Amino acid sequence: MMKYLVILVLFLSGLSLTACTILSAEEESLYRSRTYPLAQSVTFEAVHAQLKQYTMAIDEADLVKGLIKTQPGGPGHGLAFGGGTVGYQVTVHVDALSPSSSRVTPAWSMNVSSDPFRPQIVAVPIEHRPILYVEFFNALDERLGLPKQGTR
Repeated sequence: MMKYLVILVLFLSGLSLTACTILSAEEESLYRSRTYPLAQSVTFEAVHAQLKQYTMAIDEADLVKGLIKTQPGGPGHGLAFGGGTVGYQVTVHVDALSPSSSRVTPAWSMNVSSDPFRPQIVAVPIEHRPILYVEFFNALDERLGLPKQGTR
């Protein structure tokens, strides 16, 4: 069984690399985290609403910590496999920089386990799946009524 899991992970890794968009250093910086000219509470609520739109279950949402974390999965972001869930998960930090400014930093990861009781979460850095970060910020810009900041 472990052999098949390893083969699946290697296949999915190879597949994700072939579908990769390559970002310039400037674009990578823009999509790694972003500062908004809005209070933390406004930005936090927009991020929270955005993650609900992804139909990912919210595992934790704490305005005081500035932290929103989803559970792995969600349509378009996961698939059922042998009774487990193999899917994406995102943790977003929304930090107050001033009373009228906040920074949003998403961190994507993926559960690669087919066992629903023993998740194996691995990081998905921007270099490996930039489209996750690009789509996240483009949708957030739109939700906040701000012009898209990136070129993608």
